[in-house]
Amino acid sequence: MKKLLQLLILISTITVFTSCKKDSKTTPATHPNYNNFKITSIKITSIPFLNAYNSSWDLTNGPDVYFNIADVNSNILLNGSSNHFSDISASTLPLNWNLVAPFRIINLSNTYYITVYDYDSPDPDELMEYADFKMSDYSGSYPTTINISSNELTISIIGDWY
Repeated sequence: MKKLLQLLILISTITVFTSCKKDSKTTPATHPNYNNFKITSIKITSIPFLNAYNSSWDLTNGPDVYFNIADVNSNILLNGSSNHFSDISASTLPLNWNLVAPFRIINLSNTYYITVYDYDSPDPDELMEYADFKMSDYSGSYPTTINISSNELTISIIGDWY
């Protein structure tokens, strides 16, 4: 009887160990294949404080800064002139705009331009500088902040992929 009991315990033990499966390896999470990006805010961290003539943008104070988003044909897709910051100096940077309605990019291969202006009234506004970007350049890593620059202009584009 003792041998029978030992045999049953041995068979039970073997059954328990052989019926267990090793967990399969889990693959690391990957980003979905996003096809769109929405810009929720723009931050300008540096601007040129002198124009092409090596003069201040405004005679008596700092520039009044705003940005637009344009396409390659200079069509203004987002006009920010009504939301300008007045009398900017280096100590008032960075400038932040939180967009009430996100700017949606549905074609990642299109090139866009963020153009920065000195708001002047009644005189025409002056283009301070611009920087271009194409979201397809970032579609592999899907960052939520994209930094672009041109000469003395530095901009952060903040948004979400979808």
